[in-house]
Amino acid sequence: MKTALIVAGLSLRKTGKEPGFLVVMLGIALVFTMVFGSVFGSMASESKVSVAVTDLDNSDLSSSMIQSLRDSGVCDAVVLPEGDLYSSVREGKVSAGIVIPRGFETSLSSQEPLKVDVLSLSSSSGLSAVFGKTLERKVTEYLLAGEVKGLALDLAALSPQPLPVQADALVRQVVDEFTRRPALTVEVAGLAEGEGRQQDDAIGVPTLGTYLMFTMFTVIFASGDILKERQDGTWIRLMAAPVSRGGIVGGKILGAYAVGVFQLGVLLLSGRYLRDMDYGPNPFAFILVLAIFLLVVTGLGIMLSTMVKTLPQLQALSPIVIVASCMLGGCYWPLELVPPFMQTVAKFTPQAWAMSAMTGLVYGGADLQSVVPNILILLGFGALFFTVGVARVKFE
Repeated sequence: MKTALIVAGLSLRKTGKEPGFLVVMLGIALVFTMVFGSVFGSMASESKVSVAVTDLDNSDLSSSMIQSLRDSGVCDAVVLPEGDLYSSVREGKVSAGIVIPRGFETSLSSQEPLKVDVLSLSSSSGLSAVFGKTLERKVTEYLLAGEVKGLALDLAALSPQPLPVQADALVRQVVDEFTRRPALTVEVAGLAEGEGRQQDDAIGVPTLGTYLMFTMFTVIFASGDILKERQDGTWIRLMAAPVSRGGIVGGKILGAYAVGVFQLGVLLLSGRYLRDMDYGPNPFAFILVLAIFLLVVTGLGIMLSTMVKTLPQLQALSPIVIVASCMLGGCYWPLELVPPFMQTVAKFTPQAWAMSAMTGLVYGGADLQSVVPNILILLGFGALFFTVGVARVKFE
């Protein structure tokens, strides 16, 4: 253990003497992280999902349903004739179209209420679910109001003495309470009135993915210190030293891991205090996932270092592996936006499991227990990378 700590300290000292590496590790990573976050943030704040609505019912309920879409904060709703709605969806002028059928409000009192159609060219976009939940909430409020008013009037009629109950006031009170504590519209409630500081996952997801990407570059390049030792001729002298070879390799691993911890810590602190990023209500679980992901990346770096002969070869191979796996793993966009086949392919990348756990902890209200499967799979990736990498290290 002492040997590993000494070798790790020497590796860190050598890293500190390379200003170019430090600039890439901190300066470029910070700049690009802030640029990516600003770009995605402006896109998220300046653009909403466009949706067209055809109101064939022309009732008070249908008008309130359209208003609920506008008040949700996630879309711009415009009322169009039915023919224009279909053409707008087909031509991509709007992201989705909603048709409220004629007689919809009246049909709610029957056993077979009419259905509201949500039209979209992309079956995997999740728009139908989001808009459906928003409209469902408004319809539920309408039905709840009717039931409350009916019960209030029935109670007043059955009472032998006049009751000081105003049905309309009671309805408003119940509906207001339902609005403050929505039970159905999970997506809208999360955007409208979640506890604590709110942030858009359109900003946060790419930012977290960028953290992972730049940390992978730094750790993998730091893991290539073995190749630099070979190039400088110091690797042979290390092997000839009266210390265990396991301690030497362990020190190289520990040094690369420490570099990644430092960079990731700087990125997280800069996001927290410079961009007001919120890392969720479970910071311990969030940091644990990152720590294990760093371990996986360190193992990947050792493995890649044993597959090439020189440091320039590692520097040429690493960007291909990192960028491609980050794209597949959902570091740049949510995996829900890609086809099912690509979602299956993503499961073969550690980034996908790390991003799934982190976004769940930050935006989905997940706790440590719910991300244990992700952690175990990440540990499996790490065990595989370290086993292959250490087995291929040449000690001559």
